[in-house]
Amino acid sequence: MRDKPNPEMERVGVHIDGFNLYYGLRELGGRRFLWLDLRSMVTRVLRSHQRLEALTYFTATIRNDPPAIARQEVYLAALESVGVQVVPGRDQEQQVRCHACGRTRRTYAEKQSDVALGAAMVSDVATGKVDVVMLVSADSDLCAAVHAIRRIDQERETKTRVVTVFPPRRRSESLRLVSDAWPKDPWVALLTMAATFVFIGVFRGFLGRIGVLLGLVFGFVLSWVWDLVGGRITAPDDSGAVTEHFRVNLEGVAQADWIGLPSLHGPVFEVSAIVLVLPVLPVVIALIAENVGHVKAVGEMTGTDVDGYMGRAVLADGVGTVVATSVGGAATTTYAENIGVMAATRVYSTAAYYIAAVIAILFGLCPKFGALIAATPGGVLGGVTTILYGMIGLLGAKIWIENRVNLSDPVNLVPVGAGIICAIGPVAFPITGTFALSGIALGTIVLLVGYHLLRVTRR
Repeated sequence: MRDKPNPEMERVGVHIDGFNLYYGLRELGGRRFLWLDLRSMVTRVLRSHQRLEALTYFTATIRNDPPAIARQEVYLAALESVGVQVVPGRDQEQQVRCHACGRTRRTYAEKQSDVALGAAMVSDVATGKVDVVMLVSADSDLCAAVHAIRRIDQERETKTRVVTVFPPRRRSESLRLVSDAWPKDPWVALLTMAATFVFIGVFRGFLGRIGVLLGLVFGFVLSWVWDLVGGRITAPDDSGAVTEHFRVNLEGVAQADWIGLPSLHGPVFEVSAIVLVLPVLPVVIALIAENVGHVKAVGEMTGTDVDGYMGRAVLADGVGTVVATSVGGAATTTYAENIGVMAATRVYSTAAYYIAAVIAILFGLCPKFGALIAATPGGVLGGVTTILYGMIGLLGAKIWIENRVNLSDPVNLVPVGAGIICAIGPVAFPITGTFALSGIALGTIVLLVGYHLLRVTRR
């Protein structure tokens, strides 16, 4: 096992993808954030049991733009003056031909920076220099370096945490799946979940039926009190960036209007956009699986055979998506949280859900209410949604049991087990360089294909 100079302190090595961070900051606020003090930023997010062991900034030097070159030299010198190690790459000249006019123009592409960054990450772990690697980038090419770190840990029986911090306006699903999660207020989540247990399981009558709402209110108040007593926390914010902030922030609520209308526009058809969307079509499988699963869950809860409504549910979802997207809205789907609320409240009346739908539409026209929902602390949502997702999952298991699905038969057990892990675990199957199947879509495909393949093979 790896020896540490101080076993109580975690040694953190931070590696920053300069160009990825630069363009993210530029999109966020123009030039306002470009002169960022990286050492100060990093030390503010480290915790009391962590020590900064290395801080490295990888970038490429600018060419053929004297003012930009001068600004970069000043900034890099400023970083080095506060202890940031700057590793320069290079800009490689390329000739790009215009397909319309046939002319060529000179451009530059960043080279060597991502390779140097990945090599530095692996080197720090291989030499036992760090216990935690913090990567500031959204470049999916760096997944290879993370995989290499996992192999080193496996060989040495160690555990190096790799935490990825995405720059503003930058995300990589592939990188997120291979990285370790940054804890986000686990104590608030645990206490909120425990309180919701009591509200749902112990309270009777009306209070028991609104147990989920009481859990949210409890978590909100707990977070507010914890802010007063303990101050700010260091955790990912809504954009995914790790920052120091209060759990409860109502600035957005104060600034939001009481009444607002959605911004609508007509459909626009572009061949390039259609071609871009084609690889994502398998996700439709996940939506169909959600619809069917939720209809089955409702039937199980109410003791009513609602299988005849499955086609209507899928059709309504499709029509709703077409209508919403034709005026600039988001696609629609069914939500497991709603099914979980039905199971927790035991309210199944369709009249109640008609009224709830009307109220939801009215609240949708109140930006201030939307801002209040968005201000719900992450730990509170984590505690409550853990219960709701868990309930819908167990309802599915209850359906299997009551329909006498034989899980001792490998034809059933193997694809179900693999499908569940693929659906809920950080598993991704890359299709192209920018698209990967994961989550419910991957789990559904694995389960259905595996089950039918085994049945055919056994015959």
